[in-house]
Amino acid sequence: MANNPFPFERLIDKFCSGLGMSVGLVVLLAMSLIAYGVIARELFGFSDTWITEVTTYLMGYITFIGAGYVLWTGRHVRVEVLVSRVGRRGQTALFVITNGIVAVVGVLLIYLSFNFWLEAWQSSEKSWGSFSIPLWIPYLILLAGTANFSFLHIVRTVIDWQKMRLTDGAKASIYMQAKPKS
Repeated sequence: MANNPFPFERLIDKFCSGLGMSVGLVVLLAMSLIAYGVIARELFGFSDTWITEVTTYLMGYITFIGAGYVLWTGRHVRVEVLVSRVGRRGQTALFVITNGIVAVVGVLLIYLSFNFWLEAWQSSEKSWGSFSIPLWIPYLILLAGTANFSFLHIVRTVIDWQKMRLTDGAKASIYMQAKPKS
């Protein structure tokens, strides 16, 4: 087996696969709850307001926990109009600038979501819904998701940068797949 300069990449791949699987299961759960709510309301006249509350929190999980998985696997939307029109140096500059901006925004989101979570924890704030869930629980998903996304983004950036340096850009990652201008 060849010497892999990024041995932890496999571990993160497995971790992200688990995240992706958990998000998929949560999507199925949310769809099932919504279908139950529609059937209960339309056919039997039941009003289950708790479904709205629970599916809202599940959507938060899908969004914030799923963001790291999508980033790591490269399944996010990329607009390569500018990247495809510049040479390798321009692509490298865009890589550094855009990844730097995303890293700064990620760290800012961690800071803000931590303060959001801490305030809910200290105030013992609860939801207004049927379950009166302590709001620090769903806010923890926001914090964990932003921290996970930021961590994975920084790790992916470092790996991609190293791969670019080791291969002279020949094996550019998901961020650098556009072909240089001839």
